[in-house]
Amino acid sequence: MLGCPGAGKGTLCKMLANEWISAHVSVGDELRRYVQIHPEDNVVVECIRSSTLIPTPRLAEILAECMQQLHDQGFTSIIVDGFPRDVNQIVEVEKMVSCIPVH
Repeated sequence: MLGCPGAGKGTLCKMLANEWISAHVSVGDELRRYVQIHPEDNVVVECIRSSTLIPTPRLAEILAECMQQLHDQGFTSIIVDGFPRDVNQIVEVEKMVSCIPVH
């Protein structure tokens, strides 16, 4: 789901996730949670602090881990809010996430 800040992406994603019995992942929320758990990851911490894009390979790893956890919880569909921020992110993240088995 893409849109300007405050456009209602998160609200719409939550509503869709509830209706479709899907997981909702806010990339921004996930990255803030990641930094709380991994404050030693200087690359991600600095990118968030400076409001710059996280290097795509690192973002792909973080999102793949998040999606794997959701898959392990039984979710087979996931609505992602706030991704991609750059066209190049799509290919890299898709490679990582496509490795997650779907039942």
